[in-house]
Amino acid sequence: MPRFSLFADDGDGGGDFYRSVDMDADNASIAGGYWNAVDAALSDDYRSIFDYSGVTVYDRHGTAYELVTNPDELSTLWYEYRDDIEEYGIYEP
Repeated sequence: MPRFSLFADDGDGGGDFYRSVDMDADNASIAGGYWNAVDAALSDDYRSIFDYSGVTVYDRHGTAYELVTNPDELSTLWYEYRDDIEEYGIYEP
């Protein structure tokens, strides 16, 4: 099963980085599109990221991850976890 890392709601009104979330193909497809939108948002193109507002993906155990779409929160998370993302990537086949 594919694994994607995610920026998702942490339950406390903010976001967190979840590395290597094991998911089925349908949820992985959503996660892949989400990362394309995150990449665009980090370059100040917000058109796509808001398509993911309120979107939740699930790991293979049924744990829900509501995707972060707030541009300020995305920027904060990116700079906080950039080294991990660059070292490990966002996808594992």
